[in-house]
Amino acid sequence: MINAGIPAQVEQQDLGTCLIPREVIKDMNVERLICLRVSGDSLSGDNIWDKMIAVVDTSPETINGKIYVIKTEDGFVARHLHKDNNSIILTSTNASYTKLEPNEVEIKGRVIASVGWNLH
Repeated sequence: MINAGIPAQVEQQDLGTCLIPREVIKDMNVERLICLRVSGDSLSGDNIWDKMIAVVDTSPETINGKIYVIKTEDGFVARHLHKDNNSIILTSTNASYTKLEPNEVEIKGRVIASVGWNLH
């Protein structure tokens, strides 16, 4: 699970296999892809909602402004990553959340797609 909002410590849980449409994968190395359940609504402006599945590319490449899964000193979070000189700023597309400027950052991967299912 990955928080979309406030960084938090998370427990890893294997949810099994995640089926991803070919048009999402394109030429990507599927060995680098993981799926994480989203918790929170800080990315609602990107149509990523609570309980959706985020498809994450764990390759080391970073693109300014894209959504990343990031480990901070406070835990893990999914936010837009902006590099500004020597600092990292994490932003949200939901106005209810303020920007974050963590001291420690470890980029885990870029969110390349999200999929929503109705859970029953």
